[in-house]
Amino acid sequence: MMTEVLAALLRANLVGAAAVLIVLTLRIPIRRLYGPEVAYGLWALPPLAGFTTLLPARTEDGAQAVGFIAAAVGDHSAALLGFWALGVGMVFAGLAYAQSRFMASVKAGTAGPSVVGVISPRIVMPADDGTYSEEERALIRAHEREHVNRMDPRAGALASALQAICWFNPLAHIGAHVMRLDQELACDAAVLRRRPRDRTLYAK
Repeated sequence: MMTEVLAALLRANLVGAAAVLIVLTLRIPIRRLYGPEVAYGLWALPPLAGFTTLLPARTEDGAQAVGFIAAAVGDHSAALLGFWALGVGMVFAGLAYAQSRFMASVKAGTAGPSVVGVISPRIVMPADDGTYSEEERALIRAHEREHVNRMDPRAGALASALQAICWFNPLAHIGAHVMRLDQELACDAAVLRRRPRDRTLYAK
């Protein structure tokens, strides 16, 4: 049983990593041709590709690939699964610690602009210290509301969970980082489409 679980994990990581490489190659050309929102949509491919590998193999080649990976991990599956679980726990602990520090900053009024929460996200704005004009603060709030409307907090939470599960895979971390950059560009594009007059504020 442990061997099959480890084989499925490795298979999903290999396929997901290949999908990340494909998206990294295509994202800039797609953004130039079709815009940031379409380019951001490409990031649905890696988790979907990884998930499909968890489905039962329907072909002889697929079954052989599963058997090859299972044979490769062999008798070391228990130790490797334990090591993997330890890594997952450490990453989740680090994420929880970072979140607790951020929420402490929220209570102190020094955090933001940002969106916190996954199920019921809310916008966090820092105390008004005169750094931004009222027009700029309105644009910032529109940007954060767009994140909520697009359900970006849930996408970010999924990316963080996949980073924890695939902690040993460097492409999982690279993909999550670049995905968040594309998420911001897509959000900017959506806001400017609704508020074209604010383009000069974005340029500041």
